Amino acid sequence: MIKFSIAITLFTAILSPVFFSDCISFFSMFAKGILSLFQKFVAGADSFGQLSCGISNSIISGIVYWLIVSIVMGILFIITGLLIIGTGYQVGKIYRKYCWDIISIMVVIMGTAIIIYFGKWIKSIIPINLIMLLLLVHAVYIGIRCYVKNWREKRGYF
Repeated sequence: MIKFSIAITLFTAILSPVFFSDCISFFSMFAKGILSLFQKFVAGADSFGQLSCGISNSIISGIVYWLIVSIVMGILFIITGLLIIGTGYQVGKIYRKYCWDIISIMVVIMGTAIIIYFGKWIKSIIPINLIMLLLLVHAVYIGIRCYVKNWREKRGYF
């Protein structure tokens, strides 16, 4: 039953012009952010690579330049990847502890369906990307679930 609900919700999302255009703008903004981060990484690595300009031999200078650039880029990518993986792991732990149940699945499906069906009306009142609104609603839901579960654990209900 849940698979059917998810499939119907996704097909409806594709057919909703407002939600579909917001999906395109959200993911294109995400891609532009990644591209901008990559450009900053290249600029930073190039700045470090300029340290090789003091070497008089052009061949060795070029080798040292590319060596410095590749080491700096590697370090930046490793640090960024570790930050993303660490953050995702912590969010996953919180989600598994507080929200890993059928209620959360139903909240996601219902929230998505409501945002899809009332997307045009919502955007006329609040000029916000519908995907961002969906993520914000789910973050508030997770916060409420964490608070309620902690409250119940402190009082001995669990």
